[in-house]
Amino acid sequence: NAKQVLENIQGEPYKGLLLSEDGHTTLLQIRLPKELEKTAVLAPMVHKIEDQIKEIPIPDGMELHITGVPHVRTEVVDMMLNDNICFAPTLALLFLGTISLLFGSPKIGLAPLGGVGIAVVWALGALLALDVEFNVLSILVPLLALIIGVADGIHVVSRYREEIAIDHSPELSMGRTL
Repeated sequence: NAKQVLENIQGEPYKGLLLSEDGHTTLLQIRLPKELEKTAVLAPMVHKIEDQIKEIPIPDGMELHITGVPHVRTEVVDMMLNDNICFAPTLALLFLGTISLLFGSPKIGLAPLGGVGIAVVWALGALLALDVEFNVLSILVPLLALIIGVADGIHVVSRYREEIAIDHSPELSMGRTL
């Protein structure tokens, strides 16, 4: 129990080790098992420990700072996941508006966005089906796929518009474009 640990570290033998010489700083070190390296397994354990620590009343004038590699890894992945949930739809709407203005038609704006949207959903489905761990790098896949895919889609649409102006044949123009 974390409360008992904090009560026990106030004794003299811990000064300079877990308790600073002046008694103003306390260290609570928790070693997690090696099996908890994956963020998906680590995150619930880190959150549980943090919740238990935060339940302990902190005396007036003292602050609680949680740190360490497990905490930081969990926190970064959580923040990036929340950012993806917030920014992916926002980014898609911005792309739709920009592409529609650029090409003068919402239909043309939907073309690259629709294809990329399907690809991103399939990629996420594959990652989840394969039980891929979402970490600092893999969490970037959806947004990067959206950004790179839309950029390529804009190039394809631009080239198609150039090609169709030559002979007005959709099939030949698409063939030359691709």
